[in-house]
Amino acid sequence: MKKYSTILLLFITGIAFSQEIDDKKVQAGLTFGSGLNLNTAATKRMIVDGVGSSFTAGLTFNYRLTENNHIAFCSGAEIDFEKNRVKPSEQTTPSFYQFDDTKILQNEDANGSSNSTFFQYTNRTQKLVYLTIPVQMLFRTKYFGYMRYYGKFGVRMSFLLGNKIDDQGYTFENNSLMGNKIEAENVNMRADRDMNFLRANAGFSLGAEWNFAGSTSLAAEIGYYFGFIPIYANPKDKNRSLFYYDQNNGDKLYYSNDMSQNQLQLKISILF
Repeated sequence: MKKYSTILLLFITGIAFSQEIDDKKVQAGLTFGSGLNLNTAATKRMIVDGVGSSFTAGLTFNYRLTENNHIAFCSGAEIDFEKNRVKPSEQTTPSFYQFDDTKILQNEDANGSSNSTFFQYTNRTQKLVYLTIPVQMLFRTKYFGYMRYYGKFGVRMSFLLGNKIDDQGYTFENNSLMGNKIEAENVNMRADRDMNFLRANAGFSLGAEWNFAGSTSLAAEIGYYFGFIPIYANPKDKNRSLFYYDQNNGDKLYYSNDMSQNQLQLKISILF
């Protein structure tokens, strides 16, 4: 892997220093960013607990589409590290799940399991890792001195690489829901089929690029992206892990969290 990374870096560097910046067909480099996840619950059983956060690092490139250098195609590969916090709504009955070691059990595995433990969660932090591929059009001005300005419009397609869950809540004496509650914390838990594998956000960003040395530029931008695919999955009942009890007949009812997500991002890139 290190070998291929070195080859890619040398290729980018070769492109960078072979042309003057106004004549370059391709700009490529590194990008870093941080942002806010503006989450909205789409189910009455869950509420969003504050604003989520994200940190981004990766590769980016711009491919010139017009001779005047005003329009380009922008893409790359970025890794997003994110945190979101949710909790059950106080207006509904408590939410539970069953777990075995670090695995949160799905309905089909939990029923009849002799090794599982009941857990009532009251606060949840999800630590997510995504691979994001931007697909954007870049519109930029000519240089004014050493500065030029641009806007990007397009989609950020993200693929889930990791999902770890930290829960606060209660276990129960003798593992019976009728027993006394015991404060507990479940850390680095995993829940299969909890999140959608694909996330998509459409939006725009505005930024400025400073040509500070030869063909090397520093770019900074701020963007807002609207999520149009829910980030939580909605699997079949047998693959759900959260449940509550029907107050009328005591039946165990499984459900899925549901949340839409918009993102506000600040990004800095160094382009060669």
